[in-house]
Amino acid sequence: MMRKRTVGLVSVLVLLAGASACSKDTEAEKRQRFEAGSKYFADGQYKEASVEFRNAIQLDPKYGEARLKLGETYLRLNQPQQAFREIVRAADLLPDSVDAQVQAATLLLLAGQFEDASARAKKALALDARNVRAQVVLANATAGLRDLDGAVQQIREAIELDPKQAGSYANLGALQLAQGKREEAEAAFRKAVEVGGGQPEPHLMALVGRRVGSVSSRWTCSDR
Repeated sequence: MMRKRTVGLVSVLVLLAGASACSKDTEAEKRQRFEAGSKYFADGQYKEASVEFRNAIQLDPKYGEARLKLGETYLRLNQPQQAFREIVRAADLLPDSVDAQVQAATLLLLAGQFEDASARAKKALALDARNVRAQVVLANATAGLRDLDGAVQQIREAIELDPKQAGSYANLGALQLAQGKREEAEAAFRKAVEVGGGQPEPHLMALVGRRVGSVSSRWTCSDR
């Protein structure tokens, strides 16, 4: 009887050792896949990067960093629906990542999900109260929820945090234009050009500006 128990115990220990080794191998492989994807991404090889990030996620579906990078890769590949899914999922998996929360908030804003965008932006600001990107997204989400006065105040707070961001002035101008304050809007747009030095805004923020401007104009006109 003692011999059988000893054999059984040895078998269990062997199985546990094998499972531990397998787990370590999986962890190492998913990291290798992620690093390979990151290198492809840095080199502009986005299709190859997406393959490596997906491989990493297959090894660990809760690998938030890989989902975030996959989402960013889908943006470069002009696949917004896939990007939306991965980035929002990554934000769920990375609750302490300011960048993940801001990116998710931005895409939710673009999708017209203003309440969810606001919640994500506020979560980012709770982690980093001086995050200008989160403050701008929150302002635009507030505008989408038909609170232009609140949105203007939030944009002004973003400008106070960093007066050198041209996008903040452009957002302020768009909101003031929606309020019917044309002279103030024109001044804000001129300030955006001055601060930006003629440089174009990042791709994603340009999309946000067009989206918010369109939404604000539609509901402002319909209320007249």
